[in-house]
Amino acid sequence: MDLRDLCATAASRPLNEDERTTFNSLITGVDRTLGTRYVHISAQEVSLELEITPKVLQPWGIVHGGVYAALAESAASVGSLVATGARRGIAGLSNSTDFIASASHGTIRATARPVHTGRTLHLWEVSCECEGRILARSTVRCIVLSPRMD
Repeated sequence: MDLRDLCATAASRPLNEDERTTFNSLITGVDRTLGTRYVHISAQEVSLELEITPKVLQPWGIVHGGVYAALAESAASVGSLVATGARRGIAGLSNSTDFIASASHGTIRATARPVHTGRTLHLWEVSCECEGRILARSTVRCIVLSPRMD
């Protein structure tokens, strides 16, 4: 199974633990670089976690704001891919992230929920939390691209 197959499966039901393990083993790019781990993938919600390590901190010892924006973009993009049944490409159009509190240790959990999943545009709300505290809130808009030709 590849990422597209797993996202197609998640369109009809949440991925189980084995499927999430496979999904996490296949991620690349910024998700792999940061060390994100997807913990829930379904059409209604995508959640991922990131352990706070020195590589995601500002020089002042708190999580860099771009990390929250990146987590939001990743969760919303996977959510949009799931919403299309993995039959269409997805690209981010906008990402507005508000920073609420800082963190220097623990595990961040980013949870994306759909506000609107239309034919060509999707809107997601994403909350980043750590130890019960809201650290950041994002609104991510994705565009649904033409059908894949591959």
